[in-house]
Amino acid sequence: MINEEHFVGAVAVVLGMATLAAAALNWEWCYRLTKIRWIEACCGRLGVRLMLALLGIALIVLGCAIAAGFLRHRVAASSSHRVSAASQRFATASLAHRNWRFGPLCRIAS
Repeated sequence: MINEEHFVGAVAVVLGMATLAAAALNWEWCYRLTKIRWIEACCGRLGVRLMLALLGIALIVLGCAIAAGFLRHRVAASSSHRVSAASQRFATASLAHRNWRFGPLCRIAS
């Protein structure tokens, strides 16, 4: 599990550094993306560069937190009961919906 956390953290840090470099160096290929062009039309090139810089910094911080194991302990301690109860309710509701929807077809097939 620790190796997976280090890998995910490293990927997030690398992506954050690439995003931060794209903002700082004004790489043209990054600004050709459809969503980025839409944001550029609304906010201008400076707004897009600031947004990419903030996104890069956030990814770097998140990657460091994941690699340090900070997020794993915090999430597991705070919401383990709520997640399992919510997923159990979802599974029960999903099964009831599936039986209502496909129940008549299953009876015909058998």
